[in-house]
Amino acid sequence: YPECRLFSNLEELRLYSRDKSCVVKSSNESLAKFDPIYVKSGSESEFNEIEKYLSGGVKLLMQERVSGVGRGFFCIAKGGKIISYYMHERIREIPITGGSSTAAKSVFCEDMFKISKQIIEYLKWSGPLMIEYKYDEPNQKYHLIELNPKFWGSLDLSYALGLSFGRTLIDAYSKNVSEQLEKKYEVGEKFFWVLDGD
Repeated sequence: YPECRLFSNLEELRLYSRDKSCVVKSSNESLAKFDPIYVKSGSESEFNEIEKYLSGGVKLLMQERVSGVGRGFFCIAKGGKIISYYMHERIREIPITGGSSTAAKSVFCEDMFKISKQIIEYLKWSGPLMIEYKYDEPNQKYHLIELNPKFWGSLDLSYALGLSFGRTLIDAYSKNVSEQLEKKYEVGEKFFWVLDGD
């Protein structure tokens, strides 16, 4: 995973990012939600934008910037066991520098499955979960970006694949359902959010 640090003031962030490129996000989206801000090595222009978010007492999360295509692992789990899942790759996102999917396609990757399964088992995770990665294709390497413990913005793609994560969540707690290890969806299916930025 990329190096991550929390900052409570602009000077700390400015000093730390002086010789590197990084991504700045809110550490608490319920208090301050904003699109990721990309800070380039030696650049000052982004700090004016960042400063307005510090006034509310929200700490800023800085991540080392890594290159690659956005991929996600989406699931319902119970006690660290995966009940249902699928994976997608971003085709386009808004803002184009990195953000929510506006076009995505279903994919399957054994490596992403294994990494995600290890995380879910380690956390003994229960409930919905989106695990976001950047996939460095030339080096065939995954960088863990974040875990979102909620239903995801690209849920529509799962319905287009014939999956119902709402129903799966109910079944996980009302019926005796077993762990799903094999892929149960079509790869290459695309979904476009034409009314939401695409």
